Amino acid sequence: MQNRWADQKLKTCEASLICLEAAWKQYQQATRGIKEAIADGMPIALLEQTYTLNWEKVWQATRNNKSWGQKSYQLWKWLHQGEVIQQHLMQIELLMADYRLQIHNSGKKATEFWQGYAEGKVLCRTPCERSPTINGSPTAYQKGVLLGWRYAVVKHEIQTRLYCCRKTTADLFTWG
Repeated sequence: MQNRWADQKLKTCEASLICLEAAWKQYQQATRGIKEAIADGMPIALLEQTYTLNWEKVWQATRNNKSWGQKSYQLWKWLHQGEVIQQHLMQIELLMADYRLQIHNSGKKATEFWQGYAEGKVLCRTPCERSPTINGSPTAYQKGVLLGWRYAVVKHEIQTRLYCCRKTTADLFTWG
């Protein structure tokens, strides 16, 4: 039996993921070489002239990161923490592959998964810095919660970082 509702949810999620990955690549291109320039001792003023970022937003993001130390260290740490985004994107891909293989063809499990996905996205909106924990063998619902939470975290982080590039760049993307 085909579950058209689950098919539509899967297509929407896949399209959103493609958009996130494209936005992440855009951010990586805009910030390519900054960490190395900081490590080489390039002054902040020269960095600001060399890289066409929205520096006001960058400094706001580093302040929100609550890093202590010189501006160059704060910036380097913020850029380095962005690497977690890449790990989350890979985990999202793995969860999606698991969904396609193990869950999608079961109407009941697929419904539970997408209900969990919606719940996971909501969990991320509340102050929750840690990933939801799953003890034992995860259910379809728990896998959905995990995917929704990771998706929401990655979406927020990429949006924040992309807005540091240029406002017009961020406007090019449609977020799921």
